[in-house]
Amino acid sequence: MKTLVIILASVFLSMKFVYGQTERPEMGKVCNTYKGEGIYVTTARIGPEKNNEVLIGVTGVDHKWNGKIFRAKVLKNNANFDYVIKVDGKDYHMFVYRENWSGGYSLYMKDYGGGKVEQRVAYDEWESRECKPEYLLTEYLEQQERK
Repeated sequence: MKTLVIILASVFLSMKFVYGQTERPEMGKVCNTYKGEGIYVTTARIGPEKNNEVLIGVTGVDHKWNGKIFRAKVLKNNANFDYVIKVDGKDYHMFVYRENWSGGYSLYMKDYGGGKVEQRVAYDEWESRECKPEYLLTEYLEQQERK
């Protein structure tokens, strides 16, 4: 009987491992990567286009968000847009593009350098070509599991 329980438990756990995996959401086919003073910001669409959501990752900065990937809502206003994440239950405009700014892209990290400090970044074509949306998704899902 003990052996049967062990076998059934093993089968159940292996089925959960194989079939219990969270279904992977739809991803866009491209990443966009932006770089500035050692900081990299990478984005890729997650879910259907109509949802206006992206994964956004930040690396290369001495901040608690280094290496983190967030799910953000994209708010569009004409040619401008904001990537908005939830921080402490509130909307936080983490990454913004303004058509009239030179370069246009700015990253804001909560409490960086004693406040909401702007970090300018520019599109990096080479890094964007090297990025794979599925890798970004895998890292995001793994981070969610560790929470």
